[in-house]
Amino acid sequence: MVRRGVRTNATTYAHLIRAFRDDVDTCRAFFAEALKDRRHPRVRQAYNALLRVLVGRQDLQAAEDLYADMNARGIPADVDGLDIIMRALAVTGRTLLATQLWERRKALADANRKRAALS
Repeated sequence: MVRRGVRTNATTYAHLIRAFRDDVDTCRAFFAEALKDRRHPRVRQAYNALLRVLVGRQDLQAAEDLYADMNARGIPADVDGLDIIMRALAVTGRTLLATQLWERRKALADANRKRAALS
């Protein structure tokens, strides 16, 4: 985006991915560009946007693969990302893993609330 003269912010790629949700190839191209950014909040939002697109299209295996890639790159999921992947797991009947992620999500949400209360 910068090469094209566009300055990105924390939500640029996520908005582009959502806007082109009917064209998965374009979504993946914007996602690949977001990965080059390497700033976790921006990349995490791009992951969440693409996860949402894939789950919405019922491409649940691709969503699980993307979530695994996120973990492999050391980018921790936020509450939104965990909600999206839990939905995909529940749809595929993988309720045990969804329940495990629910515990992780609950702990993360509690930590976020405590951090917000301190600021």
